[in-house]
Amino acid sequence: MIKQELTQFAADQQRRFDASTSPQTRKAQGHFGTPAPLARFMADMFSNFPATECRILDPGAGVGTLSVAICQRALEQKRPCSLYLELWENDAHLLPLLHESMRHCQHAMRDAGHQLKWVIRDDDFILGNCQRSLFDRGPEPSFHRVIMNPPYFKLRKESTQAQVMKHVVHGQPNIYSLFMAAAADLLVPGGEMVAITPRSYFNGPYFRKFRKWFFDRLSARSIHVFQSRTEAFKEDAVLQESVILHAEKGGLPQPILLTTSHGRSLAGMQRRTVPYENVIDDRNGDHVVRVTSNAVEEEILAVIDRLPLRFSEAGFEISTGPVVNFRCLDFLRHEQADDTAPLLWMHNVRPFITRFPPKNGKPTHI
Repeated sequence: MIKQELTQFAADQQRRFDASTSPQTRKAQGHFGTPAPLARFMADMFSNFPATECRILDPGAGVGTLSVAICQRALEQKRPCSLYLELWENDAHLLPLLHESMRHCQHAMRDAGHQLKWVIRDDDFILGNCQRSLFDRGPEPSFHRVIMNPPYFKLRKESTQAQVMKHVVHGQPNIYSLFMAAAADLLVPGGEMVAITPRSYFNGPYFRKFRKWFFDRLSARSIHVFQSRTEAFKEDAVLQESVILHAEKGGLPQPILLTTSHGRSLAGMQRRTVPYENVIDDRNGDHVVRVTSNAVEEEILAVIDRLPLRFSEAGFEISTGPVVNFRCLDFLRHEQADDTAPLLWMHNVRPFITRFPPKNGKPTHI
């Protein structure tokens, strides 16, 4: 009953906030509340709490759903435990709800014989936990666990947050990766992070610098993938591929548990254990994260890995993103010329063959 009560309380808090704000406002702030079933799943990813006080960080806490899930897990333990929760949230509209959530958890924990201390930091998490100068080392690592659903929005490269985190920034950064890096710095050796984020950092040049920095310090332990792009955060109509990463700071590479579900309902979840190097591919120094959803995709990946040449060795260069058709209308051509290159679309690429030119009236050159 306690578990359901805490879960329901957190869900009610999120509904109260959603009802008082518009989707446009929440999107501008990068706030997408964690559904209670996913919060419980994330809390269960951690190893057991230590016998001594466990220090837990929840950056971008929102209404506190993830911290509530941590308390739920503690209530299910037979032996008493002691938790210290540090929650960072600087949205004035969320703070009253967050305080309510933590007071509710504190009563439940105390009544069950557990100890809970908590503090809410009403400040910018990045600026409050960075090395501001060569003479300022920043906060020392002190947390055993990090659980997070960080905000999601793009930053200007010139922004203060991007400047103080320039050691992980390349191109136009997204604030969620800066949250992950700042939180990783606050973990003690052997500490664990569980984060639900977009999967855009898994590959591509924008996140190359971040991936190398992050996976040089933390080893992935498990990754959960949602097959649907809309189900995980359907209340906010988020069209984004989300993943949940569980990683250990300073841990040695070992086989990674890959799990897959359609959406937030984890019934029928598929589980597979895959060699570490098959997932975190560092052959080019890029730490590309390659996640397969089933055995067929694993075999496709194995076939590709057995090809005799990589693209660069065959004289090709690949760059994704620069050509977005509706932004390049002035450059698109229907006929070949001396100053054009062939333009391949998805419909040109068929199984084991490239058909060019197409017969559907789309531009064929750029």
